[in-house]
Amino acid sequence: MFKSRGILCRHSLSILSFERVDNVAPKYILECWSKNLKRRHTHIKSSQDEPLLELRSKRFNDLVFRSHNICEFASESEELTRILHRTFDKVMVEMQEYQERSKEKVRYPIKKRR
Repeated sequence: MFKSRGILCRHSLSILSFERVDNVAPKYILECWSKNLKRRHTHIKSSQDEPLLELRSKRFNDLVFRSHNICEFASESEELTRILHRTFDKVMVEMQEYQERSKEKVRYPIKKRR
């Protein structure tokens, strides 16, 4: 309830601070708050982000926002969900093919004639 993307929200942190709580019993610490947890996403903004990572984070956030709206709509029925799954599969194949073509261009750059 008081977390976003696995990070404890500032509301709950400010309450703990206001109540002068310096220590929290381990049983109240969720595994997802651990530094040792392998995260599915790595696009959480921080003040230490490099400019390129910031651009990637912005693209990621835009994609999450748009996909959330699409998923919410698709969840209204089984058929809409199936349509979206098929579309996801097609898009994934297209992106993987694009990535492979891009790698080929880097490996075998076109030489210009002089």
